[in-house]
Amino acid sequence: MSRRVHRPRVRDSAEIEAELHRLGLDRRGVQGRLRCLAALHVGGKVTQKTAMVRIFRLLCALLAGGQLFFVAIAAQVVFPRSVADLPRGEPRRQLAADLVGSMLARLDAAALVVSALALVLAIAAGRRRLALFPLIVGLCAAASAFWITPQIHALREAGLTGTPKFGMLHGVSSSLLLLELILLAIAAWIG
Repeated sequence: MSRRVHRPRVRDSAEIEAELHRLGLDRRGVQGRLRCLAALHVGGKVTQKTAMVRIFRLLCALLAGGQLFFVAIAAQVVFPRSVADLPRGEPRRQLAADLVGSMLARLDAAALVVSALALVLAIAAGRRRLALFPLIVGLCAAASAFWITPQIHALREAGLTGTPKFGMLHGVSSSLLLLELILLAIAAWIG
């Protein structure tokens, strides 16, 4: 028993035009409606990916802005030159260093969370190369939070803030923060 396949009758353009005219439609209107229906059918995925990329860009821009605020304003206000010139044992200098360290710890925690979210969004949106930016930012934040900052605190507790190692660790911490800021700005721009 062979199965019969139903094939729709192929119409020529004159028949289609006549049918459209009978229905009170013209070809351009139908084509526009068909494109609209096709866009609605496929658009769910497109819109979702577009939204993910927009959220990715927003997260990167917000974190970059927070880091820029920390570097340009917060650290400068809390630890101005007048406080930095005080002797190492001065309580105001110690308080300023503690405040900047506390802000940096919160900034590193925010960088870890936001970079993880941005990484997931980039991968979910199918933008794997774009995911490298938040991945590197997260690694830099982890290095700062779990390796550099604890060493700086240990040297401060030991009273070794005048050593070359202390200066080198501060330089590495600043470099990581600057690298994170640059990568986030690039990711927000090209995202």
